[in-house]
Amino acid sequence: MRRLDALTGLRWWAAFWVFGYHLLNYTGMPLLIAAPLEIGSIGVTFFFVLSGFVLTWSMTGEVSASTFYTRRFARIWPSHIVALLLAIPVFYAFIPPTDASWIKPVDVGTLLLSVPLLQG
Repeated sequence: MRRLDALTGLRWWAAFWVFGYHLLNYTGMPLLIAAPLEIGSIGVTFFFVLSGFVLTWSMTGEVSASTFYTRRFARIWPSHIVALLLAIPVFYAFIPPTDASWIKPVDVGTLLLSVPLLQG
């Protein structure tokens, strides 16, 4: 299988910038730290374009479509469920939220749609 390790490493940096950008929404950071993280919104586009390119580059005719999708599911879904379970106590409140703007009341429908990756 052909690999592009240098480009694959760039995906980590794109994900880091997205993480930093999200931190801006939840924390009060000094301007010196916050200013470079403002470009994090570009990281989402960069991450998906780069990921698509790397997946296409490494694709060979030896792997069937069903095997490809099974592998992608096995790689993405377990970490998604772990992140979802960790996020529930952080971002959702079972009692009316206080002044924290990122805490939302529990919405069972949204949580159920998150399990099969169909959330909005």
